[in-house]
Amino acid sequence: LILHTEGDPSPDKVASSNPHIRRAAVENILRNIDLLRQLGATTLVLHSPPFSREAAETFREMAAYAETANVVLALENSEYGRGGIEHLLRYGREIKSASLAFTFDVGHCNIGFSPAAGADMLGTRIAHIHWHDNNGKSDQHLAPGMGNVDFPSLFETVWEIDKASDGRITVTLECDKPIVDYEAEFSKLQRMRQQAQGRQ
Repeated sequence: LILHTEGDPSPDKVASSNPHIRRAAVENILRNIDLLRQLGATTLVLHSPPFSREAAETFREMAAYAETANVVLALENSEYGRGGIEHLLRYGREIKSASLAFTFDVGHCNIGFSPAAGADMLGTRIAHIHWHDNNGKSDQHLAPGMGNVDFPSLFETVWEIDKASDGRITVTLECDKPIVDYEAEFSKLQRMRQQAQGRQ
């Protein structure tokens, strides 16, 4: 089970220079971690702001608490393109915690950068993936195949990372437009997986 925070705390609050605002953001996330523990869930997806010392300190406290609850905080590349990937990597270097991992948003990365390259950069710290498509210019949340993401190539990269991670990566189909046949999209993922297994 995975919980995705939406809206509160916003990245601005997590990175605020006002310690009272940051404290409120921390307390809200700690309550979410408690909820995950009660539900037996494993992963909390958080939007991440551009790197800042304030945000790193906030995430460090959250990760320490998550570790006591056996919960993984999976920071998402909220920024578009390569910059979003590089900021995640910097958080990873700054925060030494087994409970800090990454959510790789394919569509966000595709705006100005190669998703396969982005996934390769994040490597085995990927815990969760938001799987959707776009035209490379805006965050459209299209069904795979409706934009220009090279999903077969991306899947090959993710498949190798997942094998090195002992199969821990989870995936959410984040397709909003148009109305999506999720069963059909899941079948596509299954076929790509079978093809990757056949090439081992």
